Amino acid sequence: MKQTSNNTIRPILIGITGGIGSGKSYICHQLEQTGHHVFYCDDVAKQIIRTQADVKRELTALVGPDVYDAAGQLVKSVLAAYLCRGTDYSHRIDQIVHPRVAAAFKQQAALLRPSTPTTLECDEKVISLQLLQQLPTDGVLFMECALLFESGFDQLVDKSVVVHVSQETQLKRLIGRDHISREKALRWISLQLAEDVKVSRADYVINNE
Repeated sequence: MKQTSNNTIRPILIGITGGIGSGKSYICHQLEQTGHHVFYCDDVAKQIIRTQADVKRELTALVGPDVYDAAGQLVKSVLAAYLCRGTDYSHRIDQIVHPRVAAAFKQQAALLRPSTPTTLECDEKVISLQLLQQLPTDGVLFMECALLFESGFDQLVDKSVVVHVSQETQLKRLIGRDHISREKALRWISLQLAEDVKVSRADYVINNE
């Protein structure tokens, strides 16, 4: 925990990430149950795309006039088709949306007023959900971000935590949750950063088998 120049205490910022089907959203919902603040990057990004006029203008110029309908509502299929054209195209969308998401996260962090300094320092890399739940609710802001490392948002937080499960567990959850084939589930998993890379880059790991 650092202090600002005017001696006010700032919260510790902790990023929560994990592969698709790892249960990172479940972990974050459990943190909310104990009164902790969680910033959901995907939800904020969707809200920004749907509501911010400057973003609408930029996306219309980039994707085309059909990305929003006559009522100004996002046409998801048009945006999805653009994203599916390749990583270069998704990166262009990210360049528009990610800076706004980062700004929103910083803004929410600035609203917290911790009563005492809070730290997260453990000798072991593998930690428990309960350890996070024991942190003071006014002293920490969690960020749930599926692409924490890919987006560079790990640079916005003090500590990073990967929610880890085996690939077989991922497959079972995806097939059961989304009613897709094993082959499609494997394709979805392959599109994300490799699990061993996420684990190696994270400060801590929660096993969520």
